[in-house]
Order: sequence, then structure tokens, then C-alpha cells
Amino acid sequence: MGGIVLLENPSSSLLRSLCEALAAKVAPFLSNSGLVFRANLPSPPISDLDLDPFLSDLRQCLGLNPADFAVLLSVPPGQPFRLFLLEAHLSVSRDPDIAFVNTPVSGVPLIIDESMPPCPSLFPAPPAPAPDVDLVHCESSWGSALSDPTTADRLLETEVAEGWVFVVPGGAGYLKQNCTRSTIGKPGLVKAPDRDPCVVVDSSGSGVTAHTHLPNKSANPTITCLRRCLPARPALLILDVSKAHRRILIRPSDRGLLCFY
Repeated sequence: MGGIVLLENPSSSLLRSLCEALAAKVAPFLSNSGLVFRANLPSPPISDLDLDPFLSDLRQCLGLNPADFAVLLSVPPGQPFRLFLLEAHLSVSRDPDIAFVNTPVSGVPLIIDESMPPCPSLFPAPPAPAPDVDLVHCESSWGSALSDPTTADRLLETEVAEGWVFVVPGGAGYLKQNCTRSTIGKPGLVKAPDRDPCVVVDSSGSGVTAHTHLPNKSANPTITCLRRCLPARPALLILDVSKAHRRILIRPSDRGLLCFY
């Protein structure tokens, strides 16, 4: 997914010129395209052809030739984001979080029973309490899935067919033999009015939640902060993106901690 970042008082004339160029194109683009999406879409709502004018401004801003810019636009395997392009943005804007941008390329750690460098842009988190449960291999599902196994199995078969879930050959025995650490969580079935049923996995049942500690906490921006970031002639673009499936490359040594029964 891509978006437009509104920078408050950009210190660089390079960033200011890019913001002005993008802002000049956004309003006409939205007005001409009439973008309103209320349904699930199998492909991105904005085509590569629609993005060309914006990418052209970005290439000129960075001062790159087409071949080098094509490298920045490439997507590292295992995840859907243009991480090299993001790194270029962070470098130009001198973002303090630039050290984290390459983590999704090699694999994101789950930081279970280990420390992670804090993000300098967020508030530090309070000390974590000691885990009160062990990492475990659960041997059944939650009652919500057991009460309607037909629906649960159908949904899981769809997840497997689409590549979101894969079966571990050898099951729990394979995990114990080949993984330093592993857990098996308990899936549940969520049903709600006006929504399709979905399968969820509660990581607290396998002990993962208790053994995970994030070094930062975040706070929502205030109305004053948002107003400071708005351009003189604001254009509204809202993308409501489903978070049911998140394509994040996980560090190989941690993948045994994401299993469920």
C-alpha cells in the first residue's frame, strides 16, 4: 500500500518541492477518478499507469536516472512493500528510524524472550513483567471453532489454498525436532452480524503474548498536530485497508512460534 506523507515544516527544499508537486496532482486526480471503494478489491485501487506522474516527480526529486530508480521501485521477496524506496525517503528526511527499514528484508524478529532496540520516534514502554506462563503446544481449538467444525475447516482450507497458511509436515514432532523454540496456538471462529465468519488465533493461549515485550508505546496524534501537517489547500484521501492478512517476512528462526493446531 502507498500513501502521501505530509511533512510538517520540511527543512529541505528538496522535500518541499516534492510535497508541492504531489499536492498539486492529488486533488485533480481524485476529482477526475472519482475514487470511492466500498468492496473487497483483488488488486490495488490505483494502477501503475495512474502512479506514473507521481513517481516521475519522485524520481526527479531524488535526482536518479531511470535504471537506478527502477532498483528503488523493486520489491524484496517475502513481503509487498517497496522497502528500498522507503529507505531513500527516510535517508532524505533524516528519519531516526532508518536503522529499522532493512529488518523486513532479512525477516522481522518476534522479540519473544529477547530485547529489541527501541524506536527513537516513540515513547519508551514500561518494564515488562516476568512471564507467568510457559510457551506451550496446545492440542485443540477454542470452543467457537469446535462448535462449528465444518465452517472452520472450510475457512482454513481456503487459507491454505490461497497461501496464507501452510501445513507443517510432521506436525508437533517436526517442530520439536527442528525448531529451537516453538508454540502451537488455538484457533477460534469469529461470527458477527453483517460480516463473514473468520478464523483467528489467540496468541495468549500458547504463551506468546506473555513472552513478548515491545520496547515502545505509541500515542495517537492530537487535533493540533494534524492541523499543523495540513497543506493550505487540503485534499482528502482515505484508504480503509483490511488487516486480515499481513504479509510480513518473519525471521526464519522464529517461524515455529506462529503455528496453531
